[in-house]
Amino acid sequence: MPLLFPIETGNRETISKLFIACKFAEKGYVSYIGTKIHIFNIIKYLKQPVYFDKGYHQGVSERIHNKIKEQNGIIVSLDEEIGVDLNDFSTLSKRFPEKAIKIFDLIFLWGTKQDKYLRERRNNYNPKKVFVTGHPRFELLRDKYQSLYSSMVEDIKSKYGKYILINTNFGFGNNLLGDDFVIKNYLDRVPNIKEHIQYEKCQLNHFIELIKDLQNFFKMNIVIRPHPEEDNYTYIEKLNKYNNVFIKYEKSAIPWILGCEVMIHHSCTTALEAVMLEKTPISYIKDVDEKLIPWIPLKISLKFSKSLEIIELIEKGKYKNVNSTKNNRQILSDYFSFFNNTTDQIIEECDKLFKTKDYQNHQQLRGLLYYSIKSKSKVIIKRLLKYLYKSNDNKLGSQKRKGFDINTINNLLYELKKNKFIDRDIKINAINELLFKVYK
Repeated sequence: MPLLFPIETGNRETISKLFIACKFAEKGYVSYIGTKIHIFNIIKYLKQPVYFDKGYHQGVSERIHNKIKEQNGIIVSLDEEIGVDLNDFSTLSKRFPEKAIKIFDLIFLWGTKQDKYLRERRNNYNPKKVFVTGHPRFELLRDKYQSLYSSMVEDIKSKYGKYILINTNFGFGNNLLGDDFVIKNYLDRVPNIKEHIQYEKCQLNHFIELIKDLQNFFKMNIVIRPHPEEDNYTYIEKLNKYNNVFIKYEKSAIPWILGCEVMIHHSCTTALEAVMLEKTPISYIKDVDEKLIPWIPLKISLKFSKSLEIIELIEKGKYKNVNSTKNNRQILSDYFSFFNNTTDQIIEECDKLFKTKDYQNHQQLRGLLYYSIKSKSKVIIKRLLKYLYKSNDNKLGSQKRKGFDINTINNLLYELKKNKFIDRDIKINAINELLFKVYK
């Protein structure tokens, strides 16, 4: 049974998708990790594929779901977005309507709170196929796995020394493709999208001023790590004259958080990751509107509305005495199942389901080889056309895919093996530069 893991945001998703694919390989399963378009394109060459859906989007997801079902396949929900939500669980509700609940053969939820919401509000809720496990990307933040990031942390520290990390999440107000794209792309999911855009533009300006104040007071470096959909040039244009300010969107956020002296955000998932890594996040909340932002990142952070308050906190090191992980243990448990053996649970439940299926290995290896050659040829042609015509098409997709490439995959595989997190005989084969086979 070939397993399919789609990736959209490379720096965020690659390590957890690779890890779970490797753990499945230890059980004898073959996995394919790739961008959604490449995953979609190889489905026709696979019989009874298992698709690990990263988030249901009405009117979009049906295309690939129908393709999977045509091949007598299985659809598993392993959502990337359902934990850091608004107070009313609006994101969860949109990603799990009645229709989706029925379509999924297995559903792995982040926490008991999300499970309770769906159990009480969905007629198609089936406890036999819904499991509260957490997500592998958070499991990999636990202490036993942190050695996985050591070489990346050392590399960052060698370049930037002591630094303040600013994680921004203004993908609506500072989108790489502009406001019109955001409105067109998100209006069906976020009815008040124009309000979000204006709010984030305001917050962006507040953060620019905060960064200017911080660089003026502290000698240590300041690293800005924008959201993957943001236009980095906005920060470069406004802050390039400051020698101790750097704008970097490379690597996962995790080594940047581990290496920093202190991390500042507005209302970002990286605050949750910081707490899981036993760091204390600081939230800058000048002119905050809590109805527009997720509540958990604020709840678990030290909150300040004035830059001078943050400067004083950092100068005196007061944040170092706060045990964020201990103080927020209940949230980490109820909403993220952080203390579970997530990956083992997911594999166990999948294995049970897969063994009930009458499966025969009908992978069309000739078809996959043909697709590999065809897709590699297309890449060469696209690069040539881009060079000749200076094309800048799909720059958002390219930016979001950063961190998903053969070098990153090989480096992560090396670290996983070196730290004995996976078997040493796990192998990777590149079908093309954005699609990889994981097997034993």
